[in-house]
Amino acid sequence: MRNGNRKFFREEVMHVYQRAINGFNIFYTLEDRLVFYTIFSVFLRRFNITALALCLMIDHFHALLICGSRQTFYKFVSSVTSLYSRLFNESVSRKGRLFDKSFGSAPKIGEKQVRSAIPYLFNNPVEKNLCSDPQAYPWNFLAYLDSDNPFSDRICRDKCRRRLRRSLSEVDSTFSSDCWMSYAQLKRIYKGLSDMEKRQLTDYIIKKYLPFDVEKLCSYYKSLDMMKIAIRSNTGSEYNIREEYNPYSDTAYQEIENYISDKVTADIKDVISLSVEERITLAADILSNTNATPRQVAKYLHLVLKSSGA
Repeated sequence: MRNGNRKFFREEVMHVYQRAINGFNIFYTLEDRLVFYTIFSVFLRRFNITALALCLMIDHFHALLICGSRQTFYKFVSSVTSLYSRLFNESVSRKGRLFDKSFGSAPKIGEKQVRSAIPYLFNNPVEKNLCSDPQAYPWNFLAYLDSDNPFSDRICRDKCRRRLRRSLSEVDSTFSSDCWMSYAQLKRIYKGLSDMEKRQLTDYIIKKYLPFDVEKLCSYYKSLDMMKIAIRSNTGSEYNIREEYNPYSDTAYQEIENYISDKVTADIKDVISLSVEERITLAADILSNTNATPRQVAKYLHLVLKSSGA
């Protein structure tokens, strides 16, 4: 959508949708998602923008924002995506644009439109068969609205290992400094932790940086419990965002990831750094050994298909 034609209404809910250039995948690892999420959280405070919700999918994200001016709205989205693009590219020695030049957005005027957009956002992973319950998906952050540790055991700082305590303290310090978490920092603070400790640390980071106005969000349904019931019973609708439609399940991306982890490299993002010829060869292997479509394999490996088919 061109900026000159973009509708914007001050202090109204704006539904934002952004995908990568050529539909490439943009979130591969835990670090990818936490880097983007903490950047998003930090820039919300810096630009004085209210966020109701955010959902990170494999190849795009959705957000519901309330902003005081068109200029601030544009600058926020541009700042978040530009910084994440730079850090993502640096992490895989990649060059060039990561996101589409223009993002999709639509104002949601009145409670009825907002109540339609909310379940649409939270149910994105359900629609793509990544989960059956929207609260089971960490990256729409629904489970964090009323829980500090929805995917891990409760942290007792006095009893946890010194390594975990140091990691938690570093998160506290970074948040207090109004900074996002970097790739290098995340790799360092997760190193040496057990699987449960990693889940505890992930929950802690997400809750620490949680930027959403939960009271405002729930006001459209009277309570958080009522909102959850509405989300589970209604997938919502969105007619004003030109979102790329793909009828295939996103579970194929998990198959691709498992194949790469078993046969190629434990660090799945390394495949992006391969030469085009190597990625084309790998694509043929993946197609022969998974249920992924050519389009899904190309998106995962950052290959441009001549055809725009699925």
